[in-house]
Amino acid sequence: MAALAAVFTLLLAGGAYAVGSALVGSPSHQAAAATGGRPWLGIDMATSPLGGVLVAGVAPGSPAQAAGIRPGDVITQIDTQPMAAPSIVEAAIAGMQPGDQVEIQLERGTSTYTLHARLAKQPAGRP
Repeated sequence: MAALAAVFTLLLAGGAYAVGSALVGSPSHQAAAATGGRPWLGIDMATSPLGGVLVAGVAPGSPAQAAGIRPGDVITQIDTQPMAAPSIVEAAIAGMQPGDQVEIQLERGTSTYTLHARLAKQPAGRP
């Protein structure tokens, strides 16, 4: 039972970046118990050296995958809140409920996209 996802190092483009996971959304077990589960987006993240939050991985069958989020995307905003670090994404998701719809603005290459994801309840056995 992990309160937050493990942090590990991912080598991207010749550099090392700290990576976190939004496979869990809430660091508070009490909040999760009160709402019937933790909100889950289903992405692994890294701090992008160019700003925003790099999507390092997307869990199969996750809300992120259903919304069209891909590894390599850079999340710049969730709803109206700018995203500058994985911890900010985790905090934003933690303040929501399973079933909530979130608007995610991201950059993919030279294009900017706005996608919508409906958060799910964190599956059993997922960090």
